[in-house]
Amino acid sequence: MTTTAVRIWCPDWCIVSEQDHLENLDGWGGLAIHHSEEADDWSLTAINLPDGTPQPEHPLHAPVMLMDLDAVIHPDDAERLAHQLLALVARARDTQEERR
Repeated sequence: MTTTAVRIWCPDWCIVSEQDHLENLDGWGGLAIHHSEEADDWSLTAINLPDGTPQPEHPLHAPVMLMDLDAVIHPDDAERLAHQLLALVARARDTQEERR
């Protein structure tokens, strides 16, 4: 019997070790779940096959997602939200300047 070594492709931001990925493959249906470091409770997450092929059938599929404990945001939606927040910040600063 021949066995094939499974190699895990990881994005450069993934903080999960290859060994941890390998140990969790069965529990995740053969998928690799990649996580980045957190920034204010948000992190990047990607779900794909071990070779890096995206898994479009997965309900949380996006090439990369931004996640916190309560929300999952596709990068396009996060970018839209970021632009809207920056516009609101600019308006707030303008209001502060008007009061001076």
